[in-house]
Amino acid sequence: MGNMNINSASVEGSAAQIANAANCFQIRNLSSQDSRSKISANANGKRAFQEAQANMQAFAVALDQDAANIRSLNVAFHQYDAMISDMLKNG
Repeated sequence: MGNMNINSASVEGSAAQIANAANCFQIRNLSSQDSRSKISANANGKRAFQEAQANMQAFAVALDQDAANIRSLNVAFHQYDAMISDMLKNG
């Protein structure tokens, strides 16, 4: 069986990039609102904006979870590697 090498710095860098990408998906307020208009397009536009904001927030949460999962796998690999190394040393 071949050796498996994991570059922890690279794994952490990837996780950090994903976590930083999540910061791009911040909730924003609708900058200009017409509160007097009665046309349906106004209400529909506001609703679509709110739905988009909710989707962006869900995407950011998913990215944060992905980054946490990558970091967790990195830790788990090193724990497993240490356990196998101990087993090989101790027979």
